[in-house]
Amino acid sequence: MEKWEYASLYLVKVRNQVRESRLFRDDKVTVENKLVAVIVRVKVDTIRTQVSSDIAAFNWAGQQGWRVRLDGAAPPGPVPDLVTEAVRADGEAVACRQFYLERALAG
Repeated sequence: MEKWEYASLYLVKVRNQVRESRLFRDDKVTVENKLVAVIVRVKVDTIRTQVSSDIAAFNWAGQQGWRVRLDGAAPPGPVPDLVTEAVRADGEAVACRQFYLERALAG
C-alpha cells in the first residue's frame, strides 16, 4: 500500500517598503510587492522561494516532488504565523492563498 505525505503551498503577497535617503530633498519611499511561495510540510518544516507567478510556484513545488491535490485550494483566510515568519526577510505578509499538496513516499 502506498504511503502519502501531505503539505500546504502558500502563495504569499509580500509588501516591502524601501526608503531612499536624499541629501537635499525629502526621502523617497518605494513600496515593492513580491510573491513568495512557502511549502509547509505537515508537522515537519518549511521551505520557501520568491516566484514570479502562480504557475512558477506550482512548478517549483513539482520540482520538490509535490503535486497539487485534486481538492484544490482552501478558502481565503488570514496568513498563518508560521508563514509570516518564513517570509519575514522579504517583507510584510499582507495576503496569501493556500493550496493542498501531496507526494508518495518511497516504499
